[in-house]
Amino acid sequence: MSFEIVTDKGLVFATVSGPWCREEAEQMQTEVVAALRRRSCYGLLLDLSKADIAVNTMDMFEVTASHADLFPVHFKHAVVVPALGLSSADAQFCQDVAMNRGVKMRIFFDDREAALRWLGPEA
Repeated sequence: MSFEIVTDKGLVFATVSGPWCREEAEQMQTEVVAALRRRSCYGLLLDLSKADIAVNTMDMFEVTASHADLFPVHFKHAVVVPALGLSSADAQFCQDVAMNRGVKMRIFFDDREAALRWLGPEA
């Protein structure tokens, strides 16, 4: 898995490609948190549309749940996934885990523009 992190207009943009790796995903989270604190960002656009997402339910739960401890309360997370990379049931599960922990997260299937609109007018 490789990733790139860029900040612009109050957002952190994290783009991931290649096979998903939990350890590298955790490293990316650490770098995203550092970037948002340096730039006082209000949201994250996590683009997984070029990633090979093959994760089990426990990994989905733990990575999603960890956002509650790592990110500020009002921080918004828009996640773009490949249309065939994640089932709608898995996407709903991630959103439910996030919501139950007070994390504002929404998953978008191959729709980066909709994700940007959801993040807000500054995007």
